[in-house]
Amino acid sequence: MAEQHGDRSHPSRIDEERAAMPGLSPKSLPRRRRIKWLGISIACVLFVVVVIGVLALTVFRFRDPELELESIAITNVSLFSQAPITSSSSSASVNLTLREEIRVRNQNWGSFKIDDSVTVLTFRGARIYKGEIANPDTRVKKRSSRREAVAIEAELINGTSYGTNNSSEVLEIGTYAYVSGKVNLLSGIKRRRSGSLNCTVSLSLATQAVQNFSCR
Repeated sequence: MAEQHGDRSHPSRIDEERAAMPGLSPKSLPRRRRIKWLGISIACVLFVVVVIGVLALTVFRFRDPELELESIAITNVSLFSQAPITSSSSSASVNLTLREEIRVRNQNWGSFKIDDSVTVLTFRGARIYKGEIANPDTRVKKRSSRREAVAIEAELINGTSYGTNNSSEVLEIGTYAYVSGKVNLLSGIKRRRSGSLNCTVSLSLATQAVQNFSCR
């Protein structure tokens, strides 16, 4: 009898719901609970879908590296004339030593490992230099950048006719940079990505300096 009395002193949850909603029949209470849990389940599923969508557009989105030519400077110029100065035109050769600094930006949430890179100089459509930007296995940390310095030695002009005042020429050269590698996300998901950059550089032989450059 004591146990029965103890049970009556503690009403069940169903009894409490019945007391709170006297207008509902006993059969409708389980149905309301099912609807409630169904709504909670749908809300949880929608939340998970939204989270996955956000991660897919941010963290798990693999981006190409961005290249930027931060600076390019002439460190040495040697001009050789291959004809007498009294002639109306001369064929000249210009040996240039340049230093360019290229920044590689990694916008991914995983490290970027460079396994192939190249920088090329062209003059009037002809390639005058080709070299590497970075050593193989160079890594760029996630959401960061790395600056690489490249020393360039090139023979700019060979057998090209100019006036006798060729030391005052402003020369237009083209530079091309390219990097390729793999983005490593969560120490297991890898995707190959690459980036490139084209620039036009104006060089003054009179001042032995870079006048300006533009990139795209």
